[in-house]
Amino acid sequence: MTDASNPATATAHANIALIKYWGKADDELIIPVTSSLSLTLDALYTTTTVRFGIDGDADEATLDGEVVTGKAYNRIVDLLDLVRERAGITDRAEVVSVNTVPTAAGLASSASGFAALAGAAAAAAGLELSDRELSRLARRGSGSASRSIFGGLAVWHAGTDDDSSYAEPVADPTGLSGDLAMVVLVLDAGEKSVSSREGMRRTVQTSPDYRSWVEEHAGHLASAMEAVRQGDLERLGAVAEENAAGMQGTMASAVPPVEYV
Repeated sequence: MTDASNPATATAHANIALIKYWGKADDELIIPVTSSLSLTLDALYTTTTVRFGIDGDADEATLDGEVVTGKAYNRIVDLLDLVRERAGITDRAEVVSVNTVPTAAGLASSASGFAALAGAAAAAAGLELSDRELSRLARRGSGSASRSIFGGLAVWHAGTDDDSSYAEPVADPTGLSGDLAMVVLVLDAGEKSVSSREGMRRTVQTSPDYRSWVEEHAGHLASAMEAVRQGDLERLGAVAEENAAGMQGTMASAVPPVEYV
């Protein structure tokens, strides 16, 4: 049994993809169809505390003071089970999270949430994970969480299996990331009518434009990475806009269409 007197707390920040992740090649392992590039945001974050060794036969979770239930609770338990398996423990856990990110509103709350959960749970269970291992663990909760392990610019390598699908920081020789900023305007903080998971599934399965977007995607990512290396903000912005527009096109042609704006 772990020492319940030693909880662990972690904070992780949301990230927004410049070159998008939209669609899974493996739903269970959350392996994406494409690699992606993101910018981590300083003002939007989740702080989570995990304590193993609580009484009872079920995990407990709260978010902003409210008890987590249903699918959201099951996703938390699934990640805790991965940590328990790796640590060789069976203890139930208490998870307490506080969000500055509107939950499920399209601002990557699952990315910050599961990155924070992965970090806190691993530490509370006594695991010493590398950044790459922590990225892979966070990915199992939410794909974009793999990138929220890192600040600044991060690239998530799609990979083909659990070992090869992870995020890492992007080399930034000109310091371009220090000049990047995003303006976030919340028009509606309510939960999206179509979850990202459902939106991705629907797009991959029904959009006639999805495959062509995927085929263009590698070129977009390569161009964006080169723009970062050269410190070319104009080029980075142009390719990010092109990639996002293509993704929106695949969503619009899905059956039924996936609309967030």
